[in-house]
Order: sequence, then structure tokens, then C-alpha cells
Amino acid sequence: MHARIDAGAASAGRDPAAVKRIYNVFGLVTGGPSLDAFQWPASRWVEELTTLVIEGGMDTFIFGPGDDVVRQVELFAAEVAPAVREAVARERR
Repeated sequence: MHARIDAGAASAGRDPAAVKRIYNVFGLVTGGPSLDAFQWPASRWVEELTTLVIEGGMDTFIFGPGDDVVRQVELFAAEVAPAVREAVARERR
């Protein structure tokens, strides 16, 4: 799909690199392992989102917590987002 987006942008005279690749992720940051999809500890979120950036070409994530919204957004902002930035920076070096 990224190739189609890139081709469309180029044919419209836009730089494909300027197109944001946004991915909505819905779930919960948990305190430990869970069998439920997208209900993971921060470390697993970091692994999954880093993979989506490095291998999938995504550059922006919108987090939608399923419960306890304020606390979940705080956890995501404090524990997941900075760690993903660091992991991506390490991978790109």
C-alpha cells in the first residue's frame, strides 16, 4: 500500500516522503502479559510499534485506549512513546 501512496503522491507532484503514515492502535497498556490482543505491557507495545515503524514504514500512531482513558494515555505517553522513539533511533543508526 505504501508503494501506491508513493506513486499517487508523485503523480500529484508531492514528495512521497512528506506523506504521513498514520496508524490507529487501540488497546491497553497492562502491568503484565495478557492473552488479549493489544493488551500488553509497555515493553511489548514498544516492540510492536518499533516494528511497524522500521519494517512497516509507519511514522505516527494514534492511541485509543479501551478503558481508563486518562491513565492509559498517561502510560502510553510516559512509557511507550519515548521508548519507541529511542528504539527507532537505535535501529536507524
